[in-house]
Amino acid sequence: MSSTDRRAERLEALAAEIGLAVRSQRASTGTVYITAEHPRADARITVRVADHADAYATADYSADGVEGSDAGARAALLALRGTTPRALRRLRAWRRARAQRKASRAREAWIAGWIAQTGCSRSEAERECPVR
Repeated sequence: MSSTDRRAERLEALAAEIGLAVRSQRASTGTVYITAEHPRADARITVRVADHADAYATADYSADGVEGSDAGARAALLALRGTTPRALRRLRAWRRARAQRKASRAREAWIAGWIAQTGCSRSEAERECPVR
């Protein structure tokens, strides 16, 4: 996998994470065009990810190291959604905390069920629990 593909995948993942509809097209030169649309507003942006300069100027933002950067492409995607890097960090922290709470509830339910089934002590059930 080329560095251009990895960079494009990271930008696509960011766009999907913040709730944008994402499509991508790959050109024969290795350039990746990512089109992101706002789900409710009539707004769209095309980000070009490449390792060479843009000859046709068809993209709204070009992350090629010559005219723009990956950080600029991230900022353009966040602006399309109307969010900030700080809000994105808070969203990620909230999702991590939610996943941890879910795992904790699953662990507690498994332990309670194991104790009810086997009649063992809580410490024994905690050692046996596959959910961490």
